[in-house]
Amino acid sequence: MRTVTLVAVTACWVGIVGGVTSSKVLAQEQDSDRPPGETHQSAAALEGLTITARRREEVAEEVPASVTVQGPEDLGVERVHTLSDVADTSPSTLFNVDNNTFTIRGVGAIHQAGVDLNPGVGLFVDQVFIGRPNGASPWLGDLERVEVVRGSQATLYGKNTIGGAVNLVPRSPGATSSVEAEATLGNHGFRRASLGGDLPLLDGELLTRGYFAYERRDGYIRNQYDGEDLHDTQRYGGRLTALGFPSLDSSLKLSLDFERDDSDGAQMSWAPLEMAKRHRADLNTPPEREVSRYGVSAHYDHYFPAISLSSITAYRTYDFEQFGDGDFSSVAGDDCTPETCLGTGQTERQWQFSQELRLTSANIDAPPAAGLFSWTGGVFYMHEYFDGVQLLDTTLVPREQFSRNYLEQDTDTYAVYGMANYHLTRELQLTGGLRYSYELKSGVAGVESESGTNFFGMPDEVSYRESYSNVSPEIGLNYTLAPGVLTYVKAARGFKSGGVSQFMMPGGGPNRYRSEKAWTYEGGIKSLWWDGRLQWNAAAFYVDWEDMQQRVFVDPYSRVVGNAASATTSGFETSVNLLPIDTLSLRASYGYLHARFDDFVVDELNEDYSGRRLPYSPRHTATLQADHRLPWGDTYALVSSLLYRWTSPYTLTPDSDYEQSSVHRVNASIGVSGGGWRLTVWGNNLLDEEELAGYFRYGAGADFAIAEIGRTYGATLRVAL
Repeated sequence: MRTVTLVAVTACWVGIVGGVTSSKVLAQEQDSDRPPGETHQSAAALEGLTITARRREEVAEEVPASVTVQGPEDLGVERVHTLSDVADTSPSTLFNVDNNTFTIRGVGAIHQAGVDLNPGVGLFVDQVFIGRPNGASPWLGDLERVEVVRGSQATLYGKNTIGGAVNLVPRSPGATSSVEAEATLGNHGFRRASLGGDLPLLDGELLTRGYFAYERRDGYIRNQYDGEDLHDTQRYGGRLTALGFPSLDSSLKLSLDFERDDSDGAQMSWAPLEMAKRHRADLNTPPEREVSRYGVSAHYDHYFPAISLSSITAYRTYDFEQFGDGDFSSVAGDDCTPETCLGTGQTERQWQFSQELRLTSANIDAPPAAGLFSWTGGVFYMHEYFDGVQLLDTTLVPREQFSRNYLEQDTDTYAVYGMANYHLTRELQLTGGLRYSYELKSGVAGVESESGTNFFGMPDEVSYRESYSNVSPEIGLNYTLAPGVLTYVKAARGFKSGGVSQFMMPGGGPNRYRSEKAWTYEGGIKSLWWDGRLQWNAAAFYVDWEDMQQRVFVDPYSRVVGNAASATTSGFETSVNLLPIDTLSLRASYGYLHARFDDFVVDELNEDYSGRRLPYSPRHTATLQADHRLPWGDTYALVSSLLYRWTSPYTLTPDSDYEQSSVHRVNASIGVSGGGWRLTVWGNNLLDEEELAGYFRYGAGADFAIAEIGRTYGATLRVAL
């Protein structure tokens, strides 16, 4: 198989290098036909992507912030297909949808089981905040771009963005009729089909777009108990969008999205870890998982002469249910005891309603000058209902009698915010912002055990009503050294609210925890050179993370949430995009990260983690990518891509007892496009690297893990009419 891998990588590389040579020869021939003294001035340059990282349309290189953007050419089965893939080209970033771990610069929320999971990296779909990790689809489909904004986002994004934010921007309806179809076949029985299209109505006054996709993949983890393959994928979903224009100065966009996911989910395999790394498990209770997600939103924009008004109204809901083997072994039948035959499960029901009103000063189409002023301000409201239950008991009793802990909660969030940019001189700009947030949480949390086994402790129930408030400031200076060269410094304070968990304290009573905060200090440069063909960005950062919310075990089956830790992270990032010739794009990025606990003492376990590395914080991340397009006649082109991502070793738990080794990931594709179609042969993780998708250490010292899927490959056909 290594030979096949090397042949595939070599073919892509030869296609790129050979194409470069051919393109150079062609360019030299074209130059030889020019009159003497006339130099070659290419019309090509790196595309200036428009982003909305600061809630207004701006060119990415003009935004004083660390942002990685993946455009339409980066998205797809062979490139960026899931949220986990988004991190591949963003330095100091790790995303894993199987265990709800999202960290940027070492900051975020790390999955350690439980229903009360609040993100530390905010996810926004079409500017709508996703309140819970399980409410986010891991599947990226029909998107215009993905924006990864690194660092605390204080003013414009609000709560739960202490590490950063991810913006998923769906495609908008087009002004002309079109149809796009896609079909993919791959190993592990992978098959995927999608259909999308635009349909303008009422003489272009109403633009509509529809998209639907279905995906299935067989399991890749062999269950030694019955020989079946686990961790399969089966899901379908879609989006309907209508864009109308009530007047010349206004627009209204309505969107509806839905998804059904019947994948059996990431079930942990019993230690030793070598079993998980070999894609093996030994479970006598097969995993079950069902997720349904729905969302509807209305975006209204009205443009006045000097300002614009935006209203974003949204409702989202999801139902999540999973059940699996709680002892992670194949003990069955007469050998079963309450300690060796366990079942575990989790259910969640959530819905949220949000309303945001935002005023934005108009973008001024004029050169920068002293006194130039722009601003954004708004108000935000969100109500969330959440009902989560965690189950654990011996399979010798009916499932409805399992021991459980539960949390039923209503949350109301209010915020008012503003940000302004003022040019002190033509080159020097001052930015300042402030956000006030108030959050009210009320509900019940408890433990019950109809079976009498009391796996989560003695039965108890508490009612609570807690409020949290926060002021999040942001300030920065940016200076334009020369046209296309922007430098900046900034500071921002992120906020993640406190709460009450579903766990009970060892002595009884509710498990309350405080809000956590993170100050991010950053300085950087964003620059364009060589007539726009070379882009170089760099940033250095320091993060002071206080009152970290951590889950710790107080006995083999019970945990609590507390503000147990503080930490600092620091480092730097750099990226280079180069267009050496019109048909070749080269990209590279590197991130260095130093992330440590300053103070983390767990009295219940008599453990001191102070000074240890933060989990999911690799010291080094690096990416190299080449994309080439070689014209083939008047209609067709040979397209090829090669991506290499290196992630240095990192720990997965605060105790640092297990360390993920370095991962060298290679993805490649080669294909033919033209005439409205494109056929691509692709392969991901071609070196078949071993990497854990999920890991946690139970309080008694047992390790649970699941490995990422190994080498995948396939072919994709796209047709556009």
